[in-house]
Amino acid sequence: ESGLFIVTLRINKAEISDIVATFQRYEYAVRYYFGDEQYANELKSNYDHLLNYLNI
Repeated sequence: ESGLFIVTLRINKAEISDIVATFQRYEYAVRYYFGDEQYANELKSNYDHLLNYLNI
């Protein structure tokens, strides 16, 4: 027994970066989260990759 737990939380809030930062500050490992900011970050990353590809 490792003493580790996997906990799933569902939070009724679109912007959860403050909550994720709090968990990380107390050294909880956040495996995955989904919110509006994650979508925006992924969209920007994909856009940057596309522009890089088109410059080749």
